[in-house]
Amino acid sequence: CDPELTMKILFLFILYLISVIEESRSQVTANSGGGVRIKCKYEEGYETNKKYFCKDEETTCSYQIITEAKHTWVHEDRFSLYDDTNAKVFWVVMRNLTVKDSGTYQCGVDITDKAKEDMHTPVKLKVKSRSQVTANSGGGVRIKCKYEEGYETNKKYFCKSEETTCSYQIITESKHTWVHEDRFSLYDDTNAKVFWVVMRNLTVKDSGTYQYNKSAGFFSVFIRELSVNDTETTHLQHWSEGEHNRR
Repeated sequence: CDPELTMKILFLFILYLISVIEESRSQVTANSGGGVRIKCKYEEGYETNKKYFCKDEETTCSYQIITEAKHTWVHEDRFSLYDDTNAKVFWVVMRNLTVKDSGTYQCGVDITDKAKEDMHTPVKLKVKSRSQVTANSGGGVRIKCKYEEGYETNKKYFCKSEETTCSYQIITESKHTWVHEDRFSLYDDTNAKVFWVVMRNLTVKDSGTYQYNKSAGFFSVFIRELSVNDTETTHLQHWSEGEHNRR
C-alpha cells in the first residue's frame, strides 16, 4: 500500500470528522420576529479575504451579505456582518426573522485562487413561530413569560420593539410581589421560573411586537405579538395580587 496515499486518506477522514462535529454544534434556534447572532471562525492567513453568509438552495448558495470590510459593521437589508481579523472571527446578525428563514446557511471565506474552493462552515437555523395575543381596545391582557433555572435573581422586563431599540414598559428586580408602572404590572414567581405581565386600558396603538428577557444571553429573547381589535367592547382580564395568591 502506498504510504503517501494512506496519509492522504487519513487526512481527509480527519477533516470529515471535524466537519461533522462542527456541523452538529452549529445549530441555532430563534423566534419569529426576533434576531440572532452567529459566530463564524476562520483560519489564519485569510484575514484579508472577503467574508460572506449565504443560504443553501437546491443547486446553489444564495448570498445574503458579502463584504471585504474589516473591523466595521456592514449592513445589507436584514443582515449585518462584522469581520474581526484579530480574533479570526466574523459575526453575522439576522433581524426580523420569519419561519421561512429556517434552513442551512454557510459562513463563507472567498478564496481568490480559482483552483481552490471557498471555505465554508455550515450553520443550521430553526425559526419558531411566535406567540400571538389578541385583545380588545379598552380591555386588558395577561402574558406569561418563562425563564430558565439560574436566572431567578435577575431583573425582569417587558419592552416594545421600535425601529432601532426596545422601549421599556416595565422593569423590576422585585420577587413575589406585584410591581406597577402606569398601565403595566409585573409579578416574578421565582419558584415557578415564570413572570407575569399585565397590560391594561389597551388602545390600537398598543399593537406591535413586544419582548421579554429570558436570560442575559443574546439568543434568549422571546417575542410576543400583540394585536388589539378596535371595538367598543370593553373586556378586562382582572389579575390581582389576591387572585394570584389563591392559585
